[in-house]
Amino acid sequence: MKPKITFAILFLAILGLSACKKICVKGSGNVVTKERVLTHFKELDMSGAFKLELTQDSVQKVEIITDDNLQDYVKTTVNGDRLVIKSEKNLCATKNVLIRIHVNELSKIEASGAVDVKTTNEFKQPSFELKSSGATESDLMMNVNTLSTRISGAGKIALRGQAAELNIKISGAGKIKAFDLVANKCVVDVSGAADSEVNVLSELNVSASGASKVSYKGAPAKVVENSSGASSVKKVE
Repeated sequence: MKPKITFAILFLAILGLSACKKICVKGSGNVVTKERVLTHFKELDMSGAFKLELTQDSVQKVEIITDDNLQDYVKTTVNGDRLVIKSEKNLCATKNVLIRIHVNELSKIEASGAVDVKTTNEFKQPSFELKSSGATESDLMMNVNTLSTRISGAGKIALRGQAAELNIKISGAGKIKAFDLVANKCVVDVSGAADSEVNVLSELNVSASGASKVSYKGAPAKVVENSSGASSVKKVE
């Protein structure tokens, strides 16, 4: 009898855990827009499954567009100069959360999870840094002196505009498409199955390992290449 009792208890425990995992809050279908009144910020830290639209503007504004019953599950907190946006753990997996941010200057974004980031206009500012992990995707238009991007995981970044200096670091299966961003100087550090496309005017410095790939446009006068494994660095027209 003891083996049967033990099996029954184990079965009920597994069933209970499965039931707990399925308990999450779904959207009502009634989508509303609510503005969050927040103090000034220059950095952004996001984790969860969101769509983010960024607009450079003289007036700061943050709007959350989602189902009325999910609004309170999207948390926004300003710590110093950093706006932290995250979802509650019991929010069902969804990308039906759109966040619109108007800001004068945004110097840094850290995104993890399944965040989609897109700029609606060109951001003109001294510098910008983007760090992404997980399955994040970004489409950015920038006009900056220094642009730094870092991907860990399977993230994707598309870049347009111009930068005096572009710094790229990718580990994992990340991909950066930057043929539409003209950089005077570019430093690329890729490993794993990373894929990077850049457009360089004067100087390119590449460190590639694993099965990573770097493709570049332009006619840089100086190209420094340090590649190993099955990695490749090639010029394209």
